[in-house]
Amino acid sequence: MQTPYNLLQHEVLSTVLPMIIADSSRKEFFLQLWHANCYLVLCGFMDVLVRDSDGIDKILDVCRETKVQLPANCFTSAIFITSHNLELLDLCNCEFWI
Repeated sequence: MQTPYNLLQHEVLSTVLPMIIADSSRKEFFLQLWHANCYLVLCGFMDVLVRDSDGIDKILDVCRETKVQLPANCFTSAIFITSHNLELLDLCNCEFWI
């Protein structure tokens, strides 16, 4: 259910999250946001992906640096392609991603 408070949270996060992801010195703040409301952060990730063509790289970097594990179904195709391109993934394990 969307409440005015939830909409305000989403608007603020969609504005602030790209700045947090772009600045590696703010990873502790990102971690606090993740633990406070990971669902809201995932929605913010979607906004980052829509606005920034390099967004998936930034999301993967901040998650790797903070050791945040994304849900298995979160951006599966985009993560698979990017991980393979970064040679972080062996194609032999592609059934894990499908």
